[in-house]
Amino acid sequence: MTPDLAVDAPLATLVRADHADLPATTPTAWIVLSAEQPLLAESLRLALVRRGLDTLVVPWPDEPAELAPGRLLAPARPGGVGVALVEMASEAELDGIGALVERVPVRWLLLAHRGPNPLWGAAFDRGVDIVLPTTTDLDALVDLVGRAARGEQLLDERRADALRAVWHDVLAMDTLRSRVRSLSARETQVLRLLYGGTGVHEIAVELGVSDSTVRTHVAAVLRKLGVASQLRAVAVYDEYLDRTGR
Repeated sequence: MTPDLAVDAPLATLVRADHADLPATTPTAWIVLSAEQPLLAESLRLALVRRGLDTLVVPWPDEPAELAPGRLLAPARPGGVGVALVEMASEAELDGIGALVERVPVRWLLLAHRGPNPLWGAAFDRGVDIVLPTTTDLDALVDLVGRAARGEQLLDERRADALRAVWHDVLAMDTLRSRVRSLSARETQVLRLLYGGTGVHEIAVELGVSDSTVRTHVAAVLRKLGVASQLRAVAVYDEYLDRTGR
């Protein structure tokens, strides 16, 4: 039986099916803790210390100097495992997660207050081994720390890939939306007419401008959408309309 993660989504698939077959022993590991809220990190540290686990708290890296590549925030030691507690409500938190993974060279478990969302996939892109809700009970967390310290697989990679795909889709949509919204009102009008199958000359007649003026607008549309042809611009606009439900 997998641990009760106390969330609506089927997150039990994150933990391998043989999870409960392992002996309930204290793992041989040392733990690095970090949290956006220091009191949360300290509370969890005390709970883990009572389990006999060597635990170190490092500050959440949110200052520019802490986010920049450079010195390690904690030394590398065999059997090291990182546990980060984070809200997972904004992309700004990803910089802190990335800094922890880069500057504390251990396997990282992320406890997220917000349930499954695209940022979970972004965390995997930053190098986190597994993302779990903060409602995960202490026994399950300690067991996962032990598994991580032993170098065992914690996660069904298909689930991680699915979460990454959701995040990548969000990034693609953000890029697409930004490019379309960068068009001026006249450029958008020209693009819509192209999308409707209207040719350059017909657009010029409809707008009461010269063909060369329309071609100038078309060139600007292609440049801003990052495409090389009118056909591709129409395809991008079709994708935008489909994704936004317009």
